[in-house]
Amino acid sequence: MNRKRIIKPIMLLSTLLIFAVGCNSGISNDVNEKTSESSISKSTSNDLGGLKSTGMITSLASANDSVFKNAIYVSPSGKSTNSGTSSSPYDLVTALSKVESGKSTAVLLLSGTYKFNKQLDITSSGTASSYKVLKASKGASVTLDFSSESYSTSSTDKNARGIQLNGSYWYIGGVTIKGAADNGMMVSGHHNVVERCIFDSNRDTGLQISRSNSSVTKNNWPSYNYIINCTSKNNCDPATYENADGFASKLTCGEGNIFDGCISHNNSDDGWDLYAKSETGAIGKVTIRNCIAMRNGKTESGVSKSSCDGNGFKLGGGGVGTAHSITNSLAIENLYCGFTDNNNPSALSIANCTAFDNNKGGGKNNFSVYRCKDGILSNSFSYTTNNTTDKFVNLSADHSVYKIDSSWYLVKNQTALDTTNSSKRGTKTSSGITSTDFTSTKVPSVGTNFDSVWRNSNGSINTNGVGMLASTSTYASFSSGGNAIGARFSSANAITTLTINVK
Repeated sequence: MNRKRIIKPIMLLSTLLIFAVGCNSGISNDVNEKTSESSISKSTSNDLGGLKSTGMITSLASANDSVFKNAIYVSPSGKSTNSGTSSSPYDLVTALSKVESGKSTAVLLLSGTYKFNKQLDITSSGTASSYKVLKASKGASVTLDFSSESYSTSSTDKNARGIQLNGSYWYIGGVTIKGAADNGMMVSGHHNVVERCIFDSNRDTGLQISRSNSSVTKNNWPSYNYIINCTSKNNCDPATYENADGFASKLTCGEGNIFDGCISHNNSDDGWDLYAKSETGAIGKVTIRNCIAMRNGKTESGVSKSSCDGNGFKLGGGGVGTAHSITNSLAIENLYCGFTDNNNPSALSIANCTAFDNNKGGGKNNFSVYRCKDGILSNSFSYTTNNTTDKFVNLSADHSVYKIDSSWYLVKNQTALDTTNSSKRGTKTSSGITSTDFTSTKVPSVGTNFDSVWRNSNGSINTNGVGMLASTSTYASFSSGGNAIGARFSSANAITTLTINVK
């Protein structure tokens, strides 16, 4: 919300991207990175059959500790007087201070639960050629537990976060962050990469990209950050219940922020929130791809209030426009809308997306995209078991299937849609999307460890057929490239590798 604070298997393809240097006049990407990202955007904007990527990992995802030549180790029982080796580890605060002072560039966390009662601030920066690193040691299970932080319901802007990342060119990977009094992690720097982290039961949004404070000017809003194969769940703010999203890039974020392969489920508010407001103006374009938003609006323990928005993907807000893009993503069993423009007036792009049985609370839509102007819907479809309808106005659609009132409609060639006008709804069809179109409609029960059950060994998403069109479906070859419409996740994802330089 608007709080002031801030399947047809595809051959495996590995595309290399390299993070690059920001220039002095604001934050930007190197030409090579722009070119690489542009080619991916083009491949994802039309048809899954032509996608070059349905998942992403980094070059550090499964790296051995030996890759980090200047690393120091930490453990829950580490001491500041130790030497920082794996047999004599530091505590985390001491280790971070050594990175901040330039005495090391990588912190490797040994297994265990690290308990904190105050926020960890990261202010130093690496470079494009030498990222700073905070990650679990190879094979380690690491939890950073901030549940001892005090919480104020009357002055929520004073609540501490888990990690406040003000630095740039950091790689943070393989840790669970739980219980923070505010965000589990606030990313306020540039060119950072967060991979295979879990954000659990924080008392505001799990991971948020926004400026750190009101003195940061717009040309320095956080930009070009990657959030890769992370999971955010059960985040809930006791003060209002309407601020804790799984992921957010909102209010004061710059260009080029990307979420790839992330799962957001059972958060009290939305799965993703890209809200903007007139006081601070438009935010930068956010790209969401290969992601899942599920059962948001109610935590796994059943906490849900009337103030919970419960949307899967909230793609804007406040009447302030930015042309965000979402590709190959699945909204499933959310309390209200699966996908909503939320009064974003700009040209949203929605491609290869599936709205699967949302609106569990009633009165909303699977797709609610009617206030954005000149938007595009492509190769997407809706499915419902409770007669939920879709609403499209002011956009063009192709190769998509959706429900209006009690009837199914489809469009093949690009068509201007206005589902409030009976003559501009597309073609009525008797063969809508039913349970028989799917490989599986059996969504695992609440409490399932989706970060484990719905991921391949490399971290990319695989729903094991849930919500995926079967090869026998009428729409298995309906897309613009003759392939299945909607999101596609499998054991054979086409993987893009993001190369991160370390020393």
